[in-house]
Amino acid sequence: MRSYSNKIKLAVSILFSVVFCFGFAHSAVAAELYFEPQNQTVRQDENFTVEVWLDTQNQDINAIEANLFFSQGKMELVDISRGGSLLDLWLSEPNFSNETGEINFSGGMPKGFQGKGKLLSLTFRPVALGADITTAQIIFQNSSKALLNNGYGSEASLSLQTADFVIMAAPKGLPVINSKTHPNQLIWYADNEPNFSWDAVQGADYSYQLSSSDKKIIASGEKTSDGSAKTDSLDFDLNKEGDGVFYFSLSQRLPGQEWSEEATHFRVMIDTASPEEFLPQIGKDDYISEGKYFISFVAKDKTSGISRYEIAERDNLGIFNFIDDYFGKPAWKEAVSPYLLARQDLKTKVLIKAVDRAGNERIAKVIASNSLVYWQAAIIILVIVVLIIMAVAVRKSRRRK
Repeated sequence: MRSYSNKIKLAVSILFSVVFCFGFAHSAVAAELYFEPQNQTVRQDENFTVEVWLDTQNQDINAIEANLFFSQGKMELVDISRGGSLLDLWLSEPNFSNETGEINFSGGMPKGFQGKGKLLSLTFRPVALGADITTAQIIFQNSSKALLNNGYGSEASLSLQTADFVIMAAPKGLPVINSKTHPNQLIWYADNEPNFSWDAVQGADYSYQLSSSDKKIIASGEKTSDGSAKTDSLDFDLNKEGDGVFYFSLSQRLPGQEWSEEATHFRVMIDTASPEEFLPQIGKDDYISEGKYFISFVAKDKTSGISRYEIAERDNLGIFNFIDDYFGKPAWKEAVSPYLLARQDLKTKVLIKAVDRAGNERIAKVIASNSLVYWQAAIIILVIVVLIIMAVAVRKSRRRK
């Protein structure tokens, strides 16, 4: 066991030496593309997440093009999340290849941005290599760039950082954790009452801890298996904790033995909130769809990110739209922005549904034309005037009698 610990210490010291020698060789005024965390020890049996961040260093940035490499063959990218990204527009959707170890994306912030902000979250799965310990990296390629918000698209001075990992072999003999409420650790769920279960050994003690991604301990305790069931389980209510990523950790002490030196972990990702409100815009341009009317839209979701958009075009019923809003059943179909309107006469209302990765929805509505509203309003005003005249006539008639 001592030799195993020495291997870990040696690998960590080598990585920190590399970071010390090369990690700070950048200009203090250069914007930074970097990772959080920049150094991490992970296990072969557990997925881990790395966030891609931008620090503008007081420069005004409005676009980012990022090209990354990771240690292919040592880890695989299994998920990319745009939740909470400061990028409003995606010029090139995030894409990757586990065969080449490449990740590419580009996006913009039309109003510009100064400060620190997250761009993406990357979830990796270590590849079992048979070794007790190995190291891996994620780096930015030199082709990555940031553009200044100065109207000319000038390139900003940019510093590129790396992320270093120590990958350890998975400990043996620990129970496998499952969840009937959140079975897939790579999927977001709109359920903040997770359940965790594991195979139980009669007379064994289990020490558990539930924590958030910022390492805040939410619950902890111990439990002894009485042998009445093959599995033990725990349920938690996270309504007061908000949304995010949570980790359930479990240590084991078999009868007559000491506590396990390692713990086994299970991750749940929870998003119960709808995407933020957004406002689609109808327009036309000679360079887009041959001058025909289109609708553009973009929504943000701070936790899990937007999964897809759906659109429905409905007849504009003017002031009676509330009836259709309540009783109508829109024929939704998946769409991307900009979307060419099927009804070019603009006598419609357009519904845009933004769906996040946990299935939460936000619907925005745009009235393409208000011509029906004016026509209906004129009729209603006329009816009201007629009713008033009739009421006055009835009152005068009663007085004469």
